[in-house]
Amino acid sequence: MKRLYAKYALLTVLSCLTLQIWAQCNVAAPTTIPKSRCGTGTVTLRANGCAGTYKWYDASSGGTLIGTSSPLVLLSPYPTDFTTPSISATTTYYVDCTVGACTSTRTAVKASVISAIPKANCSVTFPAINTPGYNYGYTGFSFAGINSVADTFSGNYQDQTCSQQAIVNSGGTYPFTINMRQNFLISYIYIDYNNNGVFEDPSEVAFSWNLNTGWGTNTHTSNITIPSNAVTNTNLRMRLVVALDSNGPCELIGDVINSGVAVDFSVLILALSACNPPTAPTVNSPTIASGQTATLTASGCTGTVTWFATATGGSVVYTGNPFTTPALSTNTTYYAECTVNNCASTTRGSGTVTVNAISCPVPTGMQWQNTFPTSFQPYWQGIAGNNYVIRYRISGTINWTETALIPCTQTGLVITTLSGLTNGQTYEWQVKTVCSGTNSSNYSISTFSATYCRAATITAPTGTNLTATTANIQWNSTPINVNLRYRVVGTTMWNTANNLTTSQSWLTGLLPNTNYEAQVQTICSGGILSAFTTSINFTTLNCSNMYSLKTGSWNDITVWSCGRLPTITDNIAISSGHTVTIPSGATGFLNGLNLNGRLINNGRLKYKQL
Repeated sequence: MKRLYAKYALLTVLSCLTLQIWAQCNVAAPTTIPKSRCGTGTVTLRANGCAGTYKWYDASSGGTLIGTSSPLVLLSPYPTDFTTPSISATTTYYVDCTVGACTSTRTAVKASVISAIPKANCSVTFPAINTPGYNYGYTGFSFAGINSVADTFSGNYQDQTCSQQAIVNSGGTYPFTINMRQNFLISYIYIDYNNNGVFEDPSEVAFSWNLNTGWGTNTHTSNITIPSNAVTNTNLRMRLVVALDSNGPCELIGDVINSGVAVDFSVLILALSACNPPTAPTVNSPTIASGQTATLTASGCTGTVTWFATATGGSVVYTGNPFTTPALSTNTTYYAECTVNNCASTTRGSGTVTVNAISCPVPTGMQWQNTFPTSFQPYWQGIAGNNYVIRYRISGTINWTETALIPCTQTGLVITTLSGLTNGQTYEWQVKTVCSGTNSSNYSISTFSATYCRAATITAPTGTNLTATTANIQWNSTPINVNLRYRVVGTTMWNTANNLTTSQSWLTGLLPNTNYEAQVQTICSGGILSAFTTSINFTTLNCSNMYSLKTGSWNDITVWSCGRLPTITDNIAISSGHTVTIPSGATGFLNGLNLNGRLINNGRLKYKQL
């Protein structure tokens, strides 16, 4: 079940109209994997499907928050582990997913406590071989709460009685599936119904798949019916044998490469007198448009609701309540089973999702324009009278952000702005048509658009911004933070100035009459960097012809364009509007003088010609 929350966002719709809408976010409930242990202690539970924060509770709603956890890795399916408090009896916990301001419904997960280890008087023997039985094993086994993976075996035998438990009712029938590593292997399932630890009774061969049963399949599946005379309310030992051949439950037959594997589990058979089956839940029957999901709610169950695609048997589709179906294109019936105190309802409630035919066209012509660091404009071909909805997310993430209705009053391009986005990310977005009520199209195929860090505009220095040894580099950037680099044209080593927070920078210590190149790089939010701009080129001045940059003292090097005082070999010019003064007792040197401004000589002025 997905709970919808609203977050305010402004979108501007061009060609049709301008409006304010509410953006919605969807957070799916986590999926869970039950775990068990022997005796009192903690149990480590596993949950998947949340890219945010997992919150763990002691009740399906309300209750006490007993802990939080984060994904172990930031990749789908975002797994997490949660260690329960110490428990002495089987306990059900509940977990939800919180992403930002959005929270999913809670999913139940059971921590089982196995009170006693089943008897084991029959140990497994196998020939001495070079390698363990990995290649003659299985990749998965599921049965009545057992979900075992055998890829991490360290040997031919493993005892999982304290970590994998099946709970069944006396006389009940339960499906199982074994996924084999090779298609030429046999499989046997033994259950010690009389609890003497040796699997000697013929009825304790609960399943056998030998060479006479079939050849060439990697999946062994069937049903196990629990005999009514089996020992109840006590943990019994189940043994799964997968090998090249078998000589009973206590010996593995193999070849020079492998001898297969044997794995033991716990089975708890509940006596009929100890089980008071609850009434089957009542399930709603919604109607949707083709390609949509439906929400099914089971009523009348005070325990755990388990969903199936079949009225009896079959695999579990979902555990929890409500249940959000996949996108459907045909009428589909689902079945809900209620379990209270390890006792399941004898029948399942059913709900049928009715799918109406699509009459709304899927939008076409998806494109985008005006891409900025935190926004872009998607557009598509709209039809007058229809409404549209966009959903979008950062590419590779799980949760969609969905806009509200975008009405269109004129056939043609519908152009809108998605803002408040994350800089430097690629966004996946889709559009659907909403014609009326619940009648809407499928979402379009995904279109991918990237926000990016826009490079600055850099300006080459001229006029008073350029001397023989200095240059003032200027740029226009939003945000203004930039990295600057420059070098002599034709060389490989850059000089750098990083994280500049102004719109200009004076470069000093340059060589006169030398060709330089400079580039800038914008620093956007989150440390995202733009590409460097293309180079601007400038040539520092030749100091054989100096001129004044401002009014001031002859002995002030900042007055002169070469960044130094004039020498006896320099031709100088005092620029119009400038007054340069030779202080008393000082001597000014020059080769020639072009006087466009004013020179005040309170000291001495020495020419080369004199």
